[in-house]
Amino acid sequence: MMLQAPLLWVSIVLPIAIGIIAWPIRSKAGLHALFYLSSASLLIPLVVVLYGYASGVLEGSSVVDPLIINVTKYSIGTIALGIDGLSAPVIIGLSVVTAFVAIYSIKYMETRIDEMQRHGERVPGLGTYLLLYNIFAATMLGLAYSTNLVEFYVFLEGSLISSFLLIAFYGYGDRRRIALLYFVWTHLGAVVFLTGMLYLGLLLHSFDYLVIAEGQLRSIGSVEYIGAAATLIAALMLFGLFVKMAIFGVHMWLPYAHAEAPTPISALLSPHRPRGLRHSQVHDTAVPDPDVELEAAPAGASLHYYSLRGAGRPKANRLQEVPRLLKHQPDGLHAPGTFNVKPVRDNRGHVNLPVTRHR
Repeated sequence: MMLQAPLLWVSIVLPIAIGIIAWPIRSKAGLHALFYLSSASLLIPLVVVLYGYASGVLEGSSVVDPLIINVTKYSIGTIALGIDGLSAPVIIGLSVVTAFVAIYSIKYMETRIDEMQRHGERVPGLGTYLLLYNIFAATMLGLAYSTNLVEFYVFLEGSLISSFLLIAFYGYGDRRRIALLYFVWTHLGAVVFLTGMLYLGLLLHSFDYLVIAEGQLRSIGSVEYIGAAATLIAALMLFGLFVKMAIFGVHMWLPYAHAEAPTPISALLSPHRPRGLRHSQVHDTAVPDPDVELEAAPAGASLHYYSLRGAGRPKANRLQEVPRLLKHQPDGLHAPGTFNVKPVRDNRGHVNLPVTRHR
């Protein structure tokens, strides 16, 4: 179904525009109003998805934004936004959480900025936070809407740079060092992903992974004629996304970034951006080699499990390390099962938190 108005583009551009307006404002009342307006604008995707389900469109079809940019003559493809059955649940989660976190941020960030100023630190104001937060939230939505690898990468960079600045400006502890660690690791993944993406575009003269046919999103399917390069391209793109998703083995940056990030950003950094990337992983890697995703699924489940059992416990078992324990590997924590945490005091008076996993 083709929308009558470019609501998906509006849901990306409007929060960023509100953030730009908020940037120079110093009035608390004015900033509070812009926070609430940002929250409302971030609910636009939720309304679109609920309408899609209510009308039955998303049952077996898709919703497409009418604003489409055709740049095929530059070997890029078509820049378009859409929602299908795979991306709709991700968009619901992103829309609801980013909207409510925007409201939660008001008091939290006012307190955090006041605290930093009392300690003599120079910190950007609340308007700067709202601008960076809205860029982070809007570009995460863009990741889920994307139909083309070029626009996907632009949104990805927007989410990485904005979250890096949010940690560097408003984080805790040694926030600048942790922000730099986060920036280096995530851009290592970005460069590897970009390499695979450019190789694919060079061979196909297009970066589309979803195309619009009769007002609906259609996967371009497997590209068998690129031959042996398909496996290499899929491996590069998957590895790049694995780094960003903090899969076991390339997850070293995650516990530190979560522990030092402001709470509103930590709420988005793990549970939602990796899920948006996993949605894109299914779409993107299906282009060069559709078998890679299926073959990687059992291995991915094992990596999620060992991320929790092997990596989380030795590095984060003291009470003061609880944020790193809880955030050490998001996919492991969301694996099926529950966790019992029982404090135990050792002979030196330290409180340890052994974690027991139960089916």
